[in-house]
Amino acid sequence: MHTGVQTRVGVIVPRLGSIKTTVTLSKAAKQRLKWIDYYHSYRPHQSLNYLTPDQYQDKIHNKEVALII
Repeated sequence: MHTGVQTRVGVIVPRLGSIKTTVTLSKAAKQRLKWIDYYHSYRPHQSLNYLTPDQYQDKIHNKEVALII
């Protein structure tokens, strides 16, 4: 007897109740913050002409400052 569910391709997928969770909430929060930092600071976005959101924001801010001066 197994604790999983058979899928169409014959792979056994564990039921959620049988998965042991070893990640604490604080670890999950740290991992989420790390991913958000990566997303905004290091990952280029096609819609931003392959700049990161941080780079794009800096570029827009610099243009606004130049218009004010």
